[in-house]
Amino acid sequence: RTRCAVSDKMASNTAEYVVTALLCVAVMTLTPCAADAVPRPCSQLACTSKTIGCYSDSNNNRTLAASNMSSTGMTVEMCLQFCSTIGASYAGVEDGHQCFCGNAIAGRGQPTTGCTQPCDGNASQTCGAPGRIDIYAKPSCKIKHLDLPFCNAALPLEHRLADLMSRLSLEDRIKCTCTKTCAYSQYNFAMDWHESLHGLRYPCAVDNATGKPVCASSFPHATLLAASFNRSLWDTVGSAISTEARAFHNGFHKGTLSNAWFALSFWAPDINLQHDPRWGRNLEVPSECPFLTGEYARHYVGSMQETDSQGRYKSLCNAKHFSAYQLEDYRMRMDANVTTQDLAETYWQAFRTAVRGAGLQGAMCSYNAVNGIPSCADDYNTNSVLRESFGLDGMVVSDCSAVHNIMSQHHYTSTNSTTCLAALKGGTDVNCGHFFQDNLHKAVQDGTVPPSLVEQAASRVLRQALRLGLFDAEPPFASYGRHDIDTQAHRALAREAAAQGMVLLKNKDNLLPLLGPNSTGTDADQATSNSARTNPLKVALIGPHMNSSTLMLANYYGENQLVFDHTPLAAF
Repeated sequence: RTRCAVSDKMASNTAEYVVTALLCVAVMTLTPCAADAVPRPCSQLACTSKTIGCYSDSNNNRTLAASNMSSTGMTVEMCLQFCSTIGASYAGVEDGHQCFCGNAIAGRGQPTTGCTQPCDGNASQTCGAPGRIDIYAKPSCKIKHLDLPFCNAALPLEHRLADLMSRLSLEDRIKCTCTKTCAYSQYNFAMDWHESLHGLRYPCAVDNATGKPVCASSFPHATLLAASFNRSLWDTVGSAISTEARAFHNGFHKGTLSNAWFALSFWAPDINLQHDPRWGRNLEVPSECPFLTGEYARHYVGSMQETDSQGRYKSLCNAKHFSAYQLEDYRMRMDANVTTQDLAETYWQAFRTAVRGAGLQGAMCSYNAVNGIPSCADDYNTNSVLRESFGLDGMVVSDCSAVHNIMSQHHYTSTNSTTCLAALKGGTDVNCGHFFQDNLHKAVQDGTVPPSLVEQAASRVLRQALRLGLFDAEPPFASYGRHDIDTQAHRALAREAAAQGMVLLKNKDNLLPLLGPNSTGTDADQATSNSARTNPLKVALIGPHMNSSTLMLANYYGENQLVFDHTPLAAF
């Protein structure tokens, strides 16, 4: 199929910017692997192998060196399946979350003891230890989709959700109130979240067919993108990011990529406002204007949350930080005193636009308090305004450690149990951190937190998983793969986006000497190339960033050797 994106300027002088870029790319649909390498949710994995034993292992000289992967939901069966899919003779699990494959026991590995670390995805199994690997020979696996109502994509979503919740214990439900523990080994399910403000904040994966790195595209950050005033550009960038997210996700499950991250729900966009140039986060938010920021959010979220014919999402957004958040110093304990009018007209407008205009599926509550109440415990702002008034029917995740800050920084509560209660009643469903993991079970046991609040929070998280098609036998957007990551079209789009964000639209009477000392500043002169000018412009690169690479990527950027190797100095 062919995907095209037309980029048009939001400018008053439409004759000047009718169409500035036409990007088209033919996308070849590749035949998927016969079987998933990492079992998908709702699948039953039956594996056979011969246990070899515990061996020593080294980062510099691997005992099993053919291929590898890692997962927060690692089990022995997951590793056996991965290695059997690529035809390896041996499989090995290490350090709780790593899997290595090989056709021979090589390197400096020697039989040893100490393989006692529980597998991250199944604590009843052992997955080696640091520097120790459990090795199995002749791995062979078969996958069968589970015949359970919540696995049946033909049933209504709420029917499936109710069935899934009925099968989960209190401990299971608590797992999905924490960002690092939302995994059920009995269903081969793991949910993950990550950053995607201007591209996926991922490390490079490895293409198992070629051994080459596979790195996410890096696009200009939000301030530069917003400065383009170009709605369709925001659509195109958001679509490209979500396409790469699905491609990494598919590569992880099909075993075509090693060390691939698989998140499909993202902490983006950041739609706070730029009110002070000294704020260290200005670069990651669109603008100081509530309307422009709202329009940016509407288009970014809408394109990230594209759906297929069955209404399943390509990826999901959790916009941040709600609300009245724009201070770096003492942000953990700041209390923003804001009038109701200012909240409605300024700080909430972009969130309202994202929910009503693009169906935003989640939000992140901020570190600060608003008028005396910590944002992650604010029942009125989160439940009455964000959910009931604006219409958010998705989940709310805390900024990392913000739940703990309710007690430790704001002193709004005095015990761990009452802090759990305040957060859950205040509309926070997921704790980025480990506070719920460490304290929520006790809070239920001592009667502080009713189990219904835990069920409500977990169901909002698992509703996201169902909307992404994670439990479906035939998942959506399955054709995306390696060929959709860091493409030439995405590189061209990143360059075009950077060019469109430059905001000098006119240099009347050559007020700025951009064309050299003898130029007239006329349109004809401006069209003349540097090589034809008598006195071409000379550029001075001054300051500590003239030869910077990663600093030019702003923050929340992913690993990509292409941009790591390019600097302003290299451009000249």
